[in-house]
Amino acid sequence: MRKMPLLQVFLAAAVVLAIGAGTALLVHSQTGKSHRALSAAAGHAAITSTSSRARDLLAAPTCAPEVGPVATTVSISTQATPPYFSHRCYYAPANQAFIIHFSNPVFQLKDSSPTSATLVISHSEDPYMAPVPGRPGWATSSSAKAIFVGTPVKAPETGVFSVPALSAGTYDLQIMEQTTEAIATLVVQ
Repeated sequence: MRKMPLLQVFLAAAVVLAIGAGTALLVHSQTGKSHRALSAAAGHAAITSTSSRARDLLAAPTCAPEVGPVATTVSISTQATPPYFSHRCYYAPANQAFIIHFSNPVFQLKDSSPTSATLVISHSEDPYMAPVPGRPGWATSSSAKAIFVGTPVKAPETGVFSVPALSAGTYDLQIMEQTTEAIATLVVQ
């Protein structure tokens, strides 16, 4: 499966944000063609799948609970290859705000230009970006599903984000400019 060039993914994600809540953008990873779809929440037809099916299609990691106290600062780093996160599991405290240090050391291979990475946190049961069942290479994304969206971090910088308190549970970490392969799990406990 070919991946969509990073610039096309970024532009598609920007269109999703520009369209606003209640909409989704379908993007094909081979052709880069995008199609706008209105969500059911907006009272229109939408491509739907069960949340457990979306979670299965994402192949998100399952993480065991952290033993002992959880730090109030989470350090996350990107990498150039799938799964695009340096770790599969991250941990944060429940019911209190926490800090994320989000490092992006990734440069383009072809011309050594810096990439941008935008961290998105969403509920694992209803991820921000998910593959379209039966449509290999296609994904849907909806800004309405994002609980937290950081500002873009351009390589080789590190962004520092204050994340509002989250209830205990499992969340998906995704990179807006990447495909659905860019996923890690945030366990809030």
